[in-house]
Amino acid sequence: MKTLKIFDLIGEDCVSGDDGRLLYSQMEPVLATGEQVELDFFGVDTVASPFFNAGIGRWLEKMDLKELEKKVHFSHLPSSAPCLLKRVFENAESFYSDPNYSRAVEDVMAKLISE
Repeated sequence: MKTLKIFDLIGEDCVSGDDGRLLYSQMEPVLATGEQVELDFFGVDTVASPFFNAGIGRWLEKMDLKELEKKVHFSHLPSSAPCLLKRVFENAESFYSDPNYSRAVEDVMAKLISE
């Protein structure tokens, strides 16, 4: 199992989508080989949904939640993270599994951007 130390990779605040995309890019070569990955959050104080959406939730486009849970392990999560991760997983599952849901989200986002 490959361990990624999130504090060393991103720092104590993991909040932005850019931070999440960095995490995703570090996880991708590990998971591509079939190896499991441990995400060690020791030293991380703050996590936010944009980070988890871009870094973790995005994996549900490629695999189902059960497979993701077998391949990705979390340690030393900040106290708010488990609840936040659960919500990210629920939203990502809906987004990637229901084309009507994902289309509706994309339409709303396009309207917000154009305003």
